[in-house]
Amino acid sequence: MAEGGVEAEGDVGAGEAGFSAASQEVLRSLPGVTTKNFRYLMGKCGSLVGLCGMGLGEMQAAVGAEKGKALFEFVNKDLREGEA
Repeated sequence: MAEGGVEAEGDVGAGEAGFSAASQEVLRSLPGVTTKNFRYLMGKCGSLVGLCGMGLGEMQAAVGAEKGKALFEFVNKDLREGEA
Protein backbone atom coordinates (compact mmCIF):
# COMPACT_ATOMS: atom_id res chain seq x y z
CA MET A 1 0.00 0.00 0.00
CA ALA A 2 1.24 3.45 -0.85
CA GLU A 3 1.32 6.42 1.53
CA GLY A 4 -1.97 7.92 2.70
CA GLY A 5 -4.10 4.82 2.14
CA VAL A 6 -3.86 4.83 -1.63
CA GLU A 7 -3.13 1.46 -3.12
CA ALA A 8 -0.07 1.27 -5.37
CA GLU A 9 -0.63 0.14 -8.93
CA GLY A 10 -1.22 -3.60 -8.97
CA ASP A 11 -1.99 -3.89 -5.25
CA VAL A 12 -4.73 -6.34 -4.42
CA GLY A 13 -7.83 -4.69 -2.96
CA ALA A 14 -7.47 -1.34 -4.67
CA GLY A 15 -10.83 0.38 -4.52
CA GLU A 16 -12.40 3.31 -6.29
CA ALA A 17 -9.97 6.01 -7.40
CA GLY A 18 -7.13 3.89 -5.99
CA PHE A 19 -8.38 4.16 -2.39
CA SER A 20 -8.21 0.99 -0.33
CA ALA A 21 -11.44 -0.27 1.18
CA ALA A 22 -10.20 0.76 4.63
CA SER A 23 -9.41 4.29 3.43
CA GLN A 24 -12.85 4.58 1.84
CA GLU A 25 -14.44 3.49 5.11
CA VAL A 26 -12.47 6.11 7.04
CA LEU A 27 -13.38 8.81 4.52
CA ARG A 28 -17.08 7.93 4.63
CA SER A 29 -17.09 8.15 8.43
CA LEU A 30 -15.88 11.76 8.52
CA PRO A 31 -18.24 14.67 9.22
CA GLY A 32 -19.57 16.24 6.04
CA VAL A 33 -18.82 13.20 3.86
CA THR A 34 -21.88 11.46 2.47
CA THR A 35 -22.60 8.58 0.14
CA LYS A 36 -23.36 11.21 -2.50
CA ASN A 37 -20.12 13.19 -2.26
CA PHE A 38 -17.40 10.78 -1.17
CA ARG A 39 -16.44 9.63 -4.69
CA TYR A 40 -16.04 13.21 -5.86
CA LEU A 41 -14.02 14.03 -2.74
CA MET A 42 -11.75 11.01 -3.34
CA GLY A 43 -11.02 12.30 -6.81
CA LYS A 44 -10.23 15.78 -5.48
CA CYS A 45 -7.95 14.82 -2.58
CA GLY A 46 -6.26 11.72 -4.01
CA SER A 47 -5.52 10.27 -0.57
CA LEU A 48 -6.26 10.74 3.10
CA VAL A 49 -3.00 12.66 3.34
CA GLY A 50 -4.20 14.86 0.49
CA LEU A 51 -7.49 15.42 2.29
CA CYS A 52 -5.66 16.60 5.39
CA GLY A 53 -3.71 19.08 3.28
CA MET A 54 -6.80 20.69 1.74
CA GLY A 55 -7.81 24.16 2.80
CA LEU A 56 -11.25 25.21 3.99
CA GLY A 57 -12.21 26.62 0.60
CA GLU A 58 -11.14 23.45 -1.20
CA MET A 59 -13.21 21.26 1.12
CA GLN A 60 -16.21 23.55 0.81
CA ALA A 61 -15.92 23.53 -2.98
CA ALA A 62 -15.83 19.73 -2.92
CA VAL A 63 -18.70 18.97 -0.52
CA GLY A 64 -20.56 22.23 0.09
CA ALA A 65 -20.15 25.14 2.49
CA GLU A 66 -21.59 23.64 5.67
CA LYS A 67 -20.29 20.09 5.15
CA GLY A 68 -16.90 21.43 4.07
CA LYS A 69 -16.62 23.51 7.22
CA ALA A 70 -17.49 20.51 9.42
CA LEU A 71 -14.95 18.33 7.60
CA PHE A 72 -12.23 21.00 7.78
CA GLU A 73 -12.79 21.59 11.50
CA PHE A 74 -12.66 17.85 12.20
CA VAL A 75 -9.48 17.27 10.18
CA ASN A 76 -7.79 20.27 11.77
CA LYS A 77 -8.99 19.78 15.34
CA ASP A 78 -6.26 20.07 17.93
CA LEU A 79 -6.52 16.81 19.82
CA ARG A 80 -4.64 18.35 22.70
CA GLU A 81 -7.53 20.73 23.47
CA GLY A 82 -8.72 20.41 27.01
CA GLU A 83 -5.53 18.84 28.31
CA ALA A 84 -4.26 20.41 31.49
